Amino acid sequence: MIRLIVLSFISILLWSCQESKPAKRIVQQYNIDQFMDNESVRGSSFSHDQSNLLIGSDKSGIFNAYTIDLESEERTALTSSTDRTIRPISYFPKDDRILYISDNNGDEIDHIFLRNTDGTTKDLTPAEGAKSGSLAIMAGGEQNAFLKIKSILETMGKSTLLGPNGSGQVAKLCNQIIVNITIGAVAEAILLCEKNGTDPNKFITAVSGGFADSKILKIHGQRMIDKNFIAGGKNITLLKDMTNILESASKKNLNLPISKLIRNMFKNLCDAGLENDDHSSLYKEISNAK
Repeated sequence: MIRLIVLSFISILLWSCQESKPAKRIVQQYNIDQFMDNESVRGSSFSHDQSNLLIGSDKSGIFNAYTIDLESEERTALTSSTDRTIRPISYFPKDDRILYISDNNGDEIDHIFLRNTDGTTKDLTPAEGAKSGSLAIMAGGEQNAFLKIKSILETMGKSTLLGPNGSGQVAKLCNQIIVNITIGAVAEAILLCEKNGTDPNKFITAVSGGFADSKILKIHGQRMIDKNFIAGGKNITLLKDMTNILESASKKNLNLPISKLIRNMFKNLCDAGLENDDHSSLYKEISNAK
């Protein structure tokens, strides 16, 4: 009896130690035509009446915008690009116009386009900052309204809700205070270097990375050194900004003496016929100051 039990145990042990054969795996084979005949689809948004879905698809070989009728499931091409990717953003909230993103033949600098219902399109972001997505967008208003459009704003840059209606405008004015006063400070620094025989280019390099470093120092400082005052930003525009700043401050009984000084300097440049020069020409006004 014991022998029988031992033999049975050994048999079970030997059976359990046998290597089980794996099931044969079937690998699906595809030819190149089948492999390339795939379609990627990206959903976007519903139309204002909920009857259509806006999507992006590479069915044509490159991404284009399409609309799908949710009742008939019929697909209609809204764009027919052959050389640049079209990435739909959304329908407009009250009509069938759409927004989409596209670069310029692969340069990776995105533009935001409006497509009208008649098929015509318009580039909404002709400025370099918007196309490269590097704008600082300052908004004011209700949070719910801001959140609805935030994804669209952030295709152009970083967007921030700063408070109630009007806060974005105030923030823009504050930005211009810092920019315009800093241009004046850079002009004085470059002039002081030049008058004392100090190389202003080496000065800019020397302070790079420190508290005095800035884009304004590098860009406008170089224009001042080169005496290149071809307009990027015009003096007449900055005069308008500084005037708006002082008017806004006046409404709150606030005195901004440095802003007032800079505003008067830009006015002098405009009165001298330099309204269309670059705002780095503030260098000229300071160099002629008595």
